[in-house]
Amino acid sequence: MSGVPYYLYFCAMSKSAFIFILLASSFAVFAQIDTDRPAYTNSVNVVPKNALQFEGGFGYNVKVNTLIPVANTALYLKRLETFSAAQTVFRYGISSQTEIRCEVPQFIFSRFKFSNDSMSRYNREPWNRQVGIGLKHKILATDRFTLSSLITLRSQRDAFAESERELTFGLYNDLIWEYRLNDKSKIAGTCGFGNLKDSYYLNGAILFGSKINDRIWLQAEAVSESYHFENIRYNSYFRTLNISSQYIVSKRDAIDITIGSLLGSNFFMPRNLNIQLGYAHLFNSNHE
Repeated sequence: MSGVPYYLYFCAMSKSAFIFILLASSFAVFAQIDTDRPAYTNSVNVVPKNALQFEGGFGYNVKVNTLIPVANTALYLKRLETFSAAQTVFRYGISSQTEIRCEVPQFIFSRFKFSNDSMSRYNREPWNRQVGIGLKHKILATDRFTLSSLITLRSQRDAFAESERELTFGLYNDLIWEYRLNDKSKIAGTCGFGNLKDSYYLNGAILFGSKINDRIWLQAEAVSESYHFENIRYNSYFRTLNISSQYIVSKRDAIDITIGSLLGSNFFMPRNLNIQLGYAHLFNSNHE
């Protein structure tokens, strides 16, 4: 450092340290947005008080290579593709521990082919008419473990296209937990119960997530869902495995992708491929 005054060197080092701290702080804010997407297991956290958050996405599901018997017919379904959008939920923080939620109906479009068909058939359901109103509350929060509850009331209609489709409501109750192994990894899960028309819905899931860097999360998740019908002695279950990743674009925006497959079911459902793309935006926050 000959020929360079010590105070100039000190000033230069101080300026470099200030710039480094500023950059580190700017990267830290990327962790601010926290979403329920892309996993089946929702986040244990709630949206900041007086903040509105949008989460939505598009889905594609294809079932191939296995003939599926169609109930009460002699037909077999050879291929089924389903497109869904926009899988939208709005979340609003009413306190530091509680948020309210609104699930918007989604558009569903299907393309399918029977075993005796040479051409595909199409089915358009402009809206599935399912609307959900929910409340998420953080019950317990420690340095490593967090527990939250989510209660959702959803409207639904029966699956008979030729009928008027009777409107009913289902009440869903979920417990969501998360245990942080360290600064980069966590395990989380959910277990829930739904009271539907003539049936009960049970679900459970567990995931392992790891932070690749300040912007990228990678998660693997196993999900179990089952329906228990009251009027008939028949229960159906579904087991799926999902791999998902989320990229934090900014403190207000995040994008995600999920790739999953049905591993097993007693409902004549073969293994499939499910792909979902999503986006989330935090409109406003007192913590900016």
